[in-house]
Amino acid sequence: HEECIVGCIVHRDMRPNNILITHDYEPLVGDFGLARWQPDGELGVDTRVIGTFGYLAPEYTQSGQITEKADVYSFGVVLIELITGRKAMDIYRPKGQQCLTEWARSLLEEYAVEVLIDPRLEKRYSETQVICMIHTASLCIRRDPHLRPRMSQVLRLLEGDMAISEVSDRFSGRLSIERDRRSALKMK
Repeated sequence: HEECIVGCIVHRDMRPNNILITHDYEPLVGDFGLARWQPDGELGVDTRVIGTFGYLAPEYTQSGQITEKADVYSFGVVLIELITGRKAMDIYRPKGQQCLTEWARSLLEEYAVEVLIDPRLEKRYSETQVICMIHTASLCIRRDPHLRPRMSQVLRLLEGDMAISEVSDRFSGRLSIERDRRSALKMK
């Protein structure tokens, strides 16, 4: 996103099937069939929502608003799939667990590692790395796109080049403003 000189490309279909892994275990994003170039600072609005259900950002499905933060949301869903071993959407799961993000959202915020982690891993994982993935995923799937990190920050978090507090602190002001706004609306 941020490497474009003018504007950015929004993929609009970020999901595991579209992330390829090289022989050096480097990820490559593929299938740009739904991608859209977004001019700098402009909010795109689509009247026809396209993409894969379960990975689509709420602002996109509800109002057609598309920015690079929609891809951040989708990548967050991919991270949750990696953590849990579950699919983004699974109609065969009990009610309340069918949509992965809705099931996982509160568990991510509570760092409920034992509940979230794929049981097939049988405790063979780095708890530090899983905690990092959990925190990063919870930042990525925030409902408000302004509270999501940029993809460059997501990369730095996952590579350990940025402290989780650096990203959280940057959004804490926005979070408190949003909480105050919601409280005021509830009082009315």
